[in-house]
Amino acid sequence: MTISKELLENYKLISINICIYNKDIMTTFCRQNNNEWTFKLSENLDKKINTIILKFNFENYITQATVEVLEIGEDYIITKKVIDSEDEKLNSFIQKLNEIENNNEKYGRRKEERIDIGDKNYRLFGLEKINQQLIVQSEKIITNCVLADVSFHGVKIITPYNQVIPKLNNFTLFISFNNPIENVYIEVHKVYINLNKINEHTYASISCQILEPVNYVWKERIIKLIEKIEK
Repeated sequence: MTISKELLENYKLISINICIYNKDIMTTFCRQNNNEWTFKLSENLDKKINTIILKFNFENYITQATVEVLEIGEDYIITKKVIDSEDEKLNSFIQKLNEIENNNEKYGRRKEERIDIGDKNYRLFGLEKINQQLIVQSEKIITNCVLADVSFHGVKIITPYNQVIPKLNNFTLFISFNNPIENVYIEVHKVYINLNKINEHTYASISCQILEPVNYVWKERIIKLIEKIEK
């Protein structure tokens, strides 16, 4: 699975460096696949290295772990992941990675069905309020919208119609959940639009594809919603 910047930010993990040759080498944490971690390197490493020290720079806190090297390329390194740590903060981060990976495997094989939200299920989905925000930065527009249905990689919204709507291609949704730390910006691509007139007001129903990488908080909310509905 791909490691998203939102996940690192939520855990206040500022950076992960490799400690070697009495210096720190900057990395970008890219992927976790089963028991392997992949990092992009800021500089080349000796391909004969067998173990390295990873320095985890959390906000106001630093910890380390020694890992076995599996492969070193020109600009990347693959290591065994840290299975367990005595450090509570690092262990919590590792457990979250494992939880997300397990959920991706469990729910990734399912047929992706749209789940109705609207005024019926918005509280069940964990939304703070029924109205969310549609943002078109190029047009400097912020307007209300309602989530009609959702899935892991798609969302349909309903919003008041205006002259910008037909020109929309890619835009942003700001989703506010009950827990403010879970609030997310979702980048979406318009697939198609239907117009409906209600009491002399015209509304646009916009089906959207969520652009990769999909925020992990959004995926977790979908999983929790599925589990609540299936109970």
